[in-house]
Amino acid sequence: MKCIMISEENKSQYVDQMDAEMLENIGRKYYRALALHEDVEHAPQAVVVWKILHIPNEKKTAAEIRWFYAKNEATAGSILAECEREFVQEGIRRVFFECEDENEERKAALKDHGYTLQMKESRELVMTVAELIPLLGTGDNQPPSYVKSMDQSTFRQVRADIKNCMKQGRMGALEDLDELPFEWFEPEVSCVIQIEGNICGFLVVHRTAKKRLAVKLFTAWRPATNQDLIHMIRFAIQKVQAKYDPKTQVVIRTYDAAGEALVKKLFSKAERRKLQEAQKNL
Repeated sequence: MKCIMISEENKSQYVDQMDAEMLENIGRKYYRALALHEDVEHAPQAVVVWKILHIPNEKKTAAEIRWFYAKNEATAGSILAECEREFVQEGIRRVFFECEDENEERKAALKDHGYTLQMKESRELVMTVAELIPLLGTGDNQPPSYVKSMDQSTFRQVRADIKNCMKQGRMGALEDLDELPFEWFEPEVSCVIQIEGNICGFLVVHRTAKKRLAVKLFTAWRPATNQDLIHMIRFAIQKVQAKYDPKTQVVIRTYDAAGEALVKKLFSKAERRKLQEAQKNL
């Protein structure tokens, strides 16, 4: 067996073994991917994609496995062992993985390698554009003029705003926010709060390879208020309603306690998937 790191240069070889939304992340600063081959001329026996996380207020660097394919339990165990060697070299001390299916062979391999598994509610909420429309409310709920879409700014202005956002420590899922190309953002839907010429809030939406709309960053800081967060949500929903089919999926994934509390408040009736989370301290 031979392990090969998947990169921007060779990722096209793994289209059939990897989800399109995972594949598009290969080449980003904090994403890593490993393939296990019996013969490099043939399809891999296993593939794992993970993201390195820098969790606020934690000294230990963590990793989240985002994609895990294995042909059988033996290959699942082999690639896990190789991944853990990579984790240690990167200084990763905690690993977790949300298992969205009941793959018994993969589950067995995780247990054999010391991962603990427990049922939990997914951090990811998937809704349709149609299901978001009621959040607009009734009557005149036009957001204030200081909520602006990203496409109203120049590329240079957006870059400056992003640097300011990162200085505030507000990056959500986008630790590489300052390295993403402008076309990665959905500029008509993504928006900012601009008060007295200064940016103090971001709602960043990415249109994925599967044509879903993924909320990747949702944050604000003073002088913006919690009400301004609501204004950004309404602004984005209005833009999405005008541009996208009502059946278009919108993916909302929380990354901290504040985001989780807000999502539960806004979508109190929405049900999230139950899944297993595997965790291990290295």
